[in-house]
Amino acid sequence: MSDGPEGPTGDTTAEGDGEDQGERDLESVEIITAEVEDDGTVVVDDLVAEVDAQGNVVATDELVEIDLPDGTVILDETFSVADESGELVVIEEDTTVFTPEDEAAAAPAAAESDSSSNGNAAGS
Repeated sequence: MSDGPEGPTGDTTAEGDGEDQGERDLESVEIITAEVEDDGTVVVDDLVAEVDAQGNVVATDELVEIDLPDGTVILDETFSVADESGELVVIEEDTTVFTPEDEAAAAPAAAESDSSSNGNAAGS
């Protein structure tokens, strides 16, 4: 007896089911890969694809996170959809870089905010 494939599964595209649902039933497939470089850099790639009943990829959402040894974190998210010929076309890409300096600059403001709210609450 088999436990079946690992990860989320669905039965929305089972044969003989959903005659009125048409051919546009989609299933999400997620693939996560991680790698640690020799210098300590960690790269995580999280790819989610929407696949139609015929097995064609119709859209993807890919998030790549790169954690550098100095504490810098780079997030790159790309959304793509298939065009009329089935080729994936990027429709949006967003890259954000967080540095240790960003975190240090935010810490005094957060501490000041916390102490002022604590003082008010203690005085009530």
